[in-house]
Amino acid sequence: MNRWKMAVTAGPLMLIVAACSNGASTSTTPSPTPTPTATASSSGLVIPSLGNSDQELENLIPDSVGGVSLQKFSMKGNEFIASASSSAETKAFLDALGVSPADVAVAFGYGVDPSSQSAVAVFVFHAPGAGSDKLVTVFKKAADEGSTTYTWQAGSVGGKSVQIGTNPASATSKIYLYATNDDLFFVSTSTDAQATEVLSGLP
Repeated sequence: MNRWKMAVTAGPLMLIVAACSNGASTSTTPSPTPTPTATASSSGLVIPSLGNSDQELENLIPDSVGGVSLQKFSMKGNEFIASASSSAETKAFLDALGVSPADVAVAFGYGVDPSSQSAVAVFVFHAPGAGSDKLVTVFKKAADEGSTTYTWQAGSVGGKSVQIGTNPASATSKIYLYATNDDLFFVSTSTDAQATEVLSGLP
């Protein structure tokens, strides 16, 4: 899962998303680097307590999907850069986008239905001036620089034009990238119906 660390300005966030997309939602996933505190979700997954620095960005994420309630967190880019979880890869990702950490914000929501283990992760990355095309291109490049190279194809889900990434080792494991203006959304769900519900409600 370390391949996700360079994908965004918040490595711990993407480790949570990677756990979901890799079908590991039933196990406890500690943060790989020290974090101030952690919150145990109803699924037993340990989620770093990253605060709620950007309520407006969090509001773009649904409160629940298919009956699964989402816990939401957010932080500014410069907050993460100053944290112990920052890395050279993070800086390289921001440099590729041509944005300043002070201008960036990230938010995510994650939840698991304890009875069905249906997992949902929704991530939004706000980078003023980056533009939707660059956000998608740089994210895909970062995602594919790890041990898993995703198969990408364009598609339409929930009325949105998306890039769908499929793990060759697990055809049912899909991730959805959707960008509008300067916001990049990353969606990982247990079912196609959940993905449609999330994407149809995004801006």
